Amino acid sequence: MRVRGAISVAALLVAAGTGMARAQSDDVERPASWRIGIAPTIGALALDSHLADYRWDTSISVQPGLRIGVHHARFATALRTSWAATEQSTGLLDATSAPRVHLTQVDLALEGRIATLKSVEVWGSGHGGRMFLGYEPDQITVDAGGTPVTVSFDAINEWCYGFGVALRRDLARHLALGLQLDGTGFNLDTAHRLGNEIVESREGFVNWSLSLELLGFMDLDQTQ
Repeated sequence: MRVRGAISVAALLVAAGTGMARAQSDDVERPASWRIGIAPTIGALALDSHLADYRWDTSISVQPGLRIGVHHARFATALRTSWAATEQSTGLLDATSAPRVHLTQVDLALEGRIATLKSVEVWGSGHGGRMFLGYEPDQITVDAGGTPVTVSFDAINEWCYGFGVALRRDLARHLALGLQLDGTGFNLDTAHRLGNEIVESREGFVNWSLSLELLGFMDLDQTQ
């Protein structure tokens, strides 16, 4: 799997970050029962390999993002957004460049702590939201037998959904480091040539993302 190497590298980064965590003791103040967590994220996006059949560049892309969540004991809910980009070739002989495809994802994630292994917490999550695909440029003019023809690339908005698992480790009382793996499914209207016909259909795809997040927490109340 293409993300296996990225998982190994990111796991090493998490292990290095955990060395910064302070020693835990019985008299350490317990965290508040309600907390807000804000985290910038940086990761890698692996597009569904089947998208290459439609002339997408499916090489791994950088995927920055932002997460804002409300945490309570073993559960959390978070609003997340992320951005990535790739290219989609037109297949037109006269095209000098491929349009750039910008992918923006906004979703709501419901999270639950599954287990704690020593000082590392394992979280599972389910998420759902919208995926926005935009082209740059959104129009290309080609020469069709001496007549210029303009080809338009309309923006696409689709529902997306999926699941994830995360490893988190406290670095300080209000700071944690996380490693998040997500699978996100979505559907697109597609068209491809089959013999002398153009076949249109609606197909499902799954993207995979691996990201590091640095969580900063703000207490809403204080557990005594």
